[in-house]
Amino acid sequence: MVSGLALVDVECQSYPAGGPTAIAWNLMNTVPLRQVVALVALGAMVGALVRAAASFLVPFSPSSDPWPWATFTVNIVGCLVMGLFLGRVRVMDRVPPYATPFITTGFLGGLTTFSAFAEDSVLMLEAGDSALAIGYVLSSVVLGLGAVRAGWAIAVRGSG
Repeated sequence: MVSGLALVDVECQSYPAGGPTAIAWNLMNTVPLRQVVALVALGAMVGALVRAAASFLVPFSPSSDPWPWATFTVNIVGCLVMGLFLGRVRVMDRVPPYATPFITTGFLGGLTTFSAFAEDSVLMLEAGDSALAIGYVLSSVVLGLGAVRAGWAIAVRGSG
């Protein structure tokens, strides 16, 4: 036991019914905290680099292109990947304990961005595009939730 964490089976861990929530709670009894932190940091670095590349490739400027495509795309794709991952976790008997902190909190946390979403919305409002800003907020939320659900359904259906 190191800092209250058990050093046990690090290849795969069986989890009872309860899906991703059970995995998150059980993770702390499976992987040493310093390894969780390192996995989250590594995943976040990779996700943030992908997001930065998208922002450099498709910069947002309300005066030239009124829709923040880079932020919108990484957020929706991130939601889809989250759904795929969580759906897959739901049907697996054993989950590699290192996958969850790297993929969900790390990579997807670094890739998706609520702060840029909020900033883009405010910039649209300041540019006088109230209707576009409202459309952006609504479509981001609705499509994001739909993408998580679709990814989950695809993962569960593909496992059968």
